Amino acid sequence: MWIKLVKLVTSDGTQMEEAVSNVHKVMMDVNSLDELIAELADNLVMALYGGDVPLVKDTPNLIVKVFDSKAYVPMPGAAPLDAAGQVFLKATVYRWEPSLWDQIFKK
Repeated sequence: MWIKLVKLVTSDGTQMEEAVSNVHKVMMDVNSLDELIAELADNLVMALYGGDVPLVKDTPNLIVKVFDSKAYVPMPGAAPLDAAGQVFLKATVYRWEPSLWDQIFKK
């Protein structure tokens, strides 16, 4: 899972995400979709509010990409999803699989 704060910017008519924070990488083992959702929620909250100083003043909207599905999630009290200049909290979840090298030459 990769977690970061992003802004949506337009360049040559194409909407892109611009990172506005460092990327937080989390590796975890999950055995079900329910476990994945719980881990995702825990890590999103910890990324924003778990440190000594919160990263944001107000709760941002979310961009959640799990494997091949991507969703924009409105959060209570946050700006409308289409509001310009807002910062989103983005989580991207990938399925980890050993590289071909690791599969052939096990450690």
